[in-house]
Amino acid sequence: MNREEILPSRRRPLLHFAVVGSIFQGSCPSVEGMSKHSACSAPKGDEQDRQINGSKIGLPISVGQCYRKRPHPGFGKTGRRKGEFVQSEQTPWQDQPRKPRVGLFVTCLVDLFRPSVGFAAIKLLNQAGCEVGVPETQTCCGQPAYNSGDRADAAAIARQVIAAFEAYDYVVAPSGSCAGMLRIHFPALLRDEPAWSERAERFGEKVHELISFLVDIRGMTKVDARYYGTATYHDSCSGLRELGIKNQPRRLLASVDGLTLKEMPDAETCCGFGGTFSVKYPDISNALVEKKTDAIRTVESDLLLAGDLGCLLNIAGKIKRQGTPQAVRHVAEVLADMTDEPAIGDSSKIARS
Repeated sequence: MNREEILPSRRRPLLHFAVVGSIFQGSCPSVEGMSKHSACSAPKGDEQDRQINGSKIGLPISVGQCYRKRPHPGFGKTGRRKGEFVQSEQTPWQDQPRKPRVGLFVTCLVDLFRPSVGFAAIKLLNQAGCEVGVPETQTCCGQPAYNSGDRADAAAIARQVIAAFEAYDYVVAPSGSCAGMLRIHFPALLRDEPAWSERAERFGEKVHELISFLVDIRGMTKVDARYYGTATYHDSCSGLRELGIKNQPRRLLASVDGLTLKEMPDAETCCGFGGTFSVKYPDISNALVEKKTDAIRTVESDLLLAGDLGCLLNIAGKIKRQGTPQAVRHVAEVLADMTDEPAIGDSSKIARS
């Protein structure tokens, strides 16, 4: 089967294929759940479903439509062919007060392992005065394929993601790694394709990591949140080196009531995850994460924060195996005051004053 014949809305994230070992045909439950919590309202329209390539799917344009599987009437019957993406002449925000329209790129790991990060991102973006959409047709950012040398599949994913988010003013991801892939590597992948090179460049220019978007683009200086404890922060490689994310999360964390932030040694050093790197080179990965957990223990904090879930899952796994009593969370959860759920890797509820 040609890769373009796989319906985007039925393609699960590539990392899910590796973890589960099979392709799960179906919609994304956590993306659908995030749809219900966003600020966008779905426009009224026909209750019909579109039939494309023999499969019944919806065409979610707004968040509400993501959940209800109702197509926007502006699409009509376009006669879409396999692999062809079209953009509606209408958007669900027409005739509504103009706010920045943000498409949330949920990421595979948030979808599969930590949906609470997605809900926290929506809450923060709403507080920053944005309307948030969660296109259900989004999939993986393509890093597993890209980092494994499969440029053809990575490019196919890039085209699909660009089309899914084209109607938005901004594309925001709660991950420096995924945001870096979308912002920097998508334009490079499609540079030699006349039909996509300019679209990819325009897309890349509006992609941002969540915390840097809140601080650098929306001008957020403080949050209404509380966490009574001591935290330390790990700088992920892609966020720091590709996107320049360093001071932005620390600036907002300084406004969290009750939180004391202590810097660990070598906060900018890799944790050893690196996506497929940890699978290809497990011994090196393990040595790196051991150095990271040693550094974390030196500051005697009760909470580890970072902006990339891959790093956090890797570090949390090592911490749990070492028996260290350390909570691990995505920074968005603390900034959004959404820390009632158990910490990453913790099956018990974390008590909070």
